[in-house]
Amino acid sequence: MNQSGILGQSLAPDGVSREMTGKRESGTGASPARGGRANVSSGGRERGRARHDPRARAIGTGLFGPENRPVVRFVVRCALYWGAVLAVVSRFHAIENAGIGLTLLTVHGVFGAIGVQVARLGDTLSAGGASVRIVSDCSPHLPYLLFAAVVLAFPATWRQRLLGLTLGAVAIHVFNTIRIVALIGILIRRQEWFEFAHVYLWQTGTLILVLAAFLLWLRFVVPRRSAAVSA
Repeated sequence: MNQSGILGQSLAPDGVSREMTGKRESGTGASPARGGRANVSSGGRERGRARHDPRARAIGTGLFGPENRPVVRFVVRCALYWGAVLAVVSRFHAIENAGIGLTLLTVHGVFGAIGVQVARLGDTLSAGGASVRIVSDCSPHLPYLLFAAVVLAFPATWRQRLLGLTLGAVAIHVFNTIRIVALIGILIRRQEWFEFAHVYLWQTGTLILVLAAFLLWLRFVVPRRSAAVSA
């Protein structure tokens, strides 16, 4: 009797403790459900705010979003200016002839300055047994007009644009003169290198020069635009 009473007393608290533990576990299991509902509702509110957030709508518009419109306008203006330039140059051949004549005059003057005898016949230069015919692609007017189109398309004052156009014209013309002189020298000394130098090396160099001239001009323009805006 005493032993069974003791066992009954010992089992009763244990049963109660298991029952209470079960209740606590069941209560703990209910809390994630409440938390899950809260998370779902908060997620719905966040999505609702995102739909009404103008910044979220701007990001969703892609390339033609408001944050990209200045870049798109710049590219469109560049394309329009370049197309207009090509139309004018193709219609008025005097522009090409002026570029070719200026190139011939400058290259002939450089060879004369360094003491090399050069014979000029029309648009052909002969020196050291090598002859080079200066055509439209050899003159700097097309690279310069491309540079001018980019400068004119960029938002800047007309004073800044005129300064960029002037310095760019000088830089591109000097580079083109050096290119022609170097090509004639290569044709005299290493004729087998001429094709590579003419088609690949110097053509690529001209594009790099146009890009470098524009970037240098931007370094001059952008800080002054920022200072004007902050003032």
